[in-house]
Amino acid sequence: MSRSRILIRGSLGLKSIKKIWRGTPNEPTPPGSKPTGATVLENKGLSLIWQDRLGESDAPANLQNFMNPYAGSRYHHCDFSPSQCNLRVTPNTFQAKPCLKTYYPANQPGILNYRNMYLPTHKNEIGLCVDVFYEDTFAPTNSTGGTIHGKSMFGLCGGHSDYGKVGVASSPRGWSGEVTWPEDQWGLACGLNWKYWKSEPGVIQLGWYPHVIGAYVSGQNQFRKDKFSNLYNISGFTTATAPRITTGEWHTFTLYGKMDTNRQNGVLEFWVDGVLKEGYSNLDLGGWVGNRGLAARTLGNGTNGDGSYSNGTGQLCGTSGGGWKWSGIFIRDMIGGYTLASNLIPTTAATYYTYNWRVYGA
Repeated sequence: MSRSRILIRGSLGLKSIKKIWRGTPNEPTPPGSKPTGATVLENKGLSLIWQDRLGESDAPANLQNFMNPYAGSRYHHCDFSPSQCNLRVTPNTFQAKPCLKTYYPANQPGILNYRNMYLPTHKNEIGLCVDVFYEDTFAPTNSTGGTIHGKSMFGLCGGHSDYGKVGVASSPRGWSGEVTWPEDQWGLACGLNWKYWKSEPGVIQLGWYPHVIGAYVSGQNQFRKDKFSNLYNISGFTTATAPRITTGEWHTFTLYGKMDTNRQNGVLEFWVDGVLKEGYSNLDLGGWVGNRGLAARTLGNGTNGDGSYSNGTGQLCGTSGGGWKWSGIFIRDMIGGYTLASNLIPTTAATYYTYNWRVYGA
C-alpha cells in the first residue's frame, strides 16, 4: 500500500493532506518520507508490510534495531572470540540518501553480520524491494591478488513458527535449523550471493543461494543433497545464468517468494530494475504438509555434500512435516562466513549501500 494525498478546499484555497494510513492489523507501518512503491510486488497483488525507518525521527541507530518493531531472534557480528567482532553494516548517509552501508575493511575478515525479521503474521507470499549501489571501486582481492567471491547479502526467510522467533533457542528450532540437511531443517533463508571476478571489472555477479528443501525435476520430487544452499546439489536441477549488474550506479533489487502447496510449485524470483533475472517455480519450500520420507541419515549419510551425518530432528520429518510460511527478511552479510582463511581476507576495502527497504506480503 502506498501513501497518497487528497485535495481539500478551504478558505486559503486548495491544499493537500496525507491520507490516513490503513495498515494490516497488528502490523502498523507508519508513513515515512521515502517512496513506498514496489511495482513488481504490487503487480502480484502484495501489500506493503514494513519499510525501514532510516532518515525518520525514530531512525534506528544500528543494525540491531534496523528491523524494529519486527526484529527476530538473531543478531550477530562476532565470530569465535570478542577480538573477532566487526560490525560492518551500519546506518549511513550516501548521496543524500539514508542507507545501510556495508563495508569490507582491508586486511580484516568479513565477519558475518546477521539480522532477521519475525513478522507477527506469517505469509504465503513475501517480497523485498531495495535499491542497491556498489561503489565503482568495489574490487576486493586477497593477498595473492586472487578474487574474493561467492558471499552473501540478504533475502527472504520462513519456516516453522519457532524459526527465528525471539525466545526460542538457536538449536535446533532457531537459526541453526536453517543451514543443515533437509531432515534437520526448521526453516529456510533464501538469499542472494554476490561475486566479484577480476576478469570482469566494474561488474557484480549475483544469484540465489536458498535453503530450499528440494524441487520437482523431470517428474520427480528431488531433495537438496547438501547442508547448505546449492541448487546444483538437487539432482537434475538446472540453474539460470547468473545475472550481472554494473558498479557505480543504483539498481533496484526485488526478491519474491511464494510457498509451495504440493512440494512442486514453490516460487523464488530475483528481479533487477523491473526485469526478471533469475526465477524458479518448481521448488519445495516447506509449505506442503505431509510425509516427505525424511529421517536421520536420509541425506546426511556421510556420502553427500560435506560427508556429515544428520540427526533427523527437523520439523519436516514425519506425517505432519511442513506447513511453513514466510516470516520476513534477513541480512546475512559476510565474506567467507566463519572462516578466517587468508584467501578470504581482502587487501582492498570495498563498500556497497542499500536504500529504502520495503517488505510486501500476502
